[in-house]
Amino acid sequence: MKAISTHSSQQLAVNHAANNTPQFLTQVGQPKPIPGRFAQLLAPLTQQTFRQVVQQVQQELSIVHQTLCMLEDQGFQGVLNDLLHSMALKIGELLDADRTTIFMFDAEQQELWSMVQEESGSNSIEIRLPANRGIAGHVATHQETLNIPYDFYDDPRSEEAKKQDRRTGYRTYTLLAIPVLDQQGQLLAVVQMLNKIRPGVHPTLPIQDRIHHQGFGAADEKIFAEFVEVIGLLLESSKAFYAAAQKQRAANALMASTQVLGQSGLSLQETLLHIMAEAKQLMQAEHSILWLVDQDHHRLWTYANIPHQQIPLGTGLLGKLVETQHPLNYAFNHLPLSTHQFGCNTPLYSVLCMPVLNAHGKLIAIAQLANKYRPSIANAESRRGEVPERYRINFSKTDETFLMAFNTQAGSILDRAIINADLEDKVRERTQALYDRNLQLQQEIEERHRAEAKLKQLNQQLQQLSRIDGLTSIHNRRSFDESLDKEWRRLRREQQPLSIILCDVDHFKQYNDTYGHQAGDTCLQEVALAIDKSVKRPADMVARYGGEEFVVLLPNTPLPGATHIAEMIRTAIEVLRIPHKTSSASDQVTLSLGVATVIPNTQQTYTELLEAADAALYRAKQQGRNRVIS
Repeated sequence: MKAISTHSSQQLAVNHAANNTPQFLTQVGQPKPIPGRFAQLLAPLTQQTFRQVVQQVQQELSIVHQTLCMLEDQGFQGVLNDLLHSMALKIGELLDADRTTIFMFDAEQQELWSMVQEESGSNSIEIRLPANRGIAGHVATHQETLNIPYDFYDDPRSEEAKKQDRRTGYRTYTLLAIPVLDQQGQLLAVVQMLNKIRPGVHPTLPIQDRIHHQGFGAADEKIFAEFVEVIGLLLESSKAFYAAAQKQRAANALMASTQVLGQSGLSLQETLLHIMAEAKQLMQAEHSILWLVDQDHHRLWTYANIPHQQIPLGTGLLGKLVETQHPLNYAFNHLPLSTHQFGCNTPLYSVLCMPVLNAHGKLIAIAQLANKYRPSIANAESRRGEVPERYRINFSKTDETFLMAFNTQAGSILDRAIINADLEDKVRERTQALYDRNLQLQQEIEERHRAEAKLKQLNQQLQQLSRIDGLTSIHNRRSFDESLDKEWRRLRREQQPLSIILCDVDHFKQYNDTYGHQAGDTCLQEVALAIDKSVKRPADMVARYGGEEFVVLLPNTPLPGATHIAEMIRTAIEVLRIPHKTSSASDQVTLSLGVATVIPNTQQTYTELLEAADAALYRAKQQGRNRVIS
């Protein structure tokens, strides 16, 4: 089924199509027509003038139709999109429809198909639906006009449309769907129009304010009938273009496949996988296997990752094809087949198998494709014994023609890959000796690499140790200076506060004189550990600043927060209860702490921040020690 929509939302089109009321349509008066000869050809048609110009347009279209059929070496897909898009716009304009859809009929597949634009608006994609589904399917099946007046939701056939409208936010009030037949009375297409619009209303108003409550009337049907021959001629042209576009698409795919497969350096296995990947994409099949014919071992075999990678010649349906070299095409509704006959255990709904010959006409492989699918229908669970909706489509005669052309190219490439594989085996044997001679050298190189890696690891450990204070196992002054510089520059860019806490063990010289230097070292270790445990965030840093002084770096911390942390540190040292009988501040070890905070800027340096913290520490000592000053 073919529908042309001026909406840019591909998902809207596909979702509507997946339900019973496809609505990928043309909003009349809003999108600008795609420039091209069809828009210009249809431009003279209006409700007032179309009767006078219809004969002239028909004559011109006859010439256009003949001309278009000759353009098989040009951009068929672009011309096809332009033609259908322009038709949808013009029909919507003449009948004052808010959205117009053209559904083309595919008699071979018994489907309606539609071209919709992707969200980018630069490309169009084809979606397909069964010809007996939805409003358009009803019109296609019975070949009768369906005119549902206001309010469409009151009609029992609107249930699926209601669900879709709720998903997309659109609202359908009136509907007119008309079949278009060719001169032999065969169905060409279904034209579906939604929501008759009152003349003269502004197109930006909500749909409910623009709707014509009487809906589409007999006059609209009469207008459509009077230029239906023009539409029919255009649609027949579009059928010719669609067939040409399909051929061109296949030709492009063949060219692309040949370029990919013709790459030098591909192994036999890579060639097989590339061939079947390209064939699967070209034919819209779920599975693909390329079976190589091995007459010497009387078997078919494949690199594909399947349970049975070999099949004896003369067995099953594939063995029959080796004998007859005739294509096997099994439809989903005629497939009581055992999957092992095709070398796999996955469910099979449709199968196409065709011979692959080399340039001399010798059978060298069998191309097997399984489960042709509709890209527009998502893969969903189905009841046991039923064919899922996505796979209710068969490989057509056109598919056979395309695959035959593909196999002609693939056969030549595959034959060359087989020959190359034999040559590679010989080269591989000759290079084995060289490999053995070089093995020892490679091992020595690997040993050297391992030694270099070990040395690099040791250097990294050494560098890490150079940043750690040997006595307290916390960061040293060098590490602190590097982090301070880094955080200063970062917070200057972000304009966030940076705080520093300078800590000094009160009367530590007297402690050393009283208890000895060994006890002094132990005291510093316990103090450092207590400070480090008081600082929780990963970005914060505790370092030994020198002697009995410690420093805490607190990025993104304002002064109140830094003061709070400093008080926590002071309390943690008191909790240690390390005796210090010669201290004037207490009978145990205590800390004096100075806190400073600044938002870094270009007029200051972090040296000023350190000086401010040191000044605060000095005031803490002056005021009796064992306290926090900020």
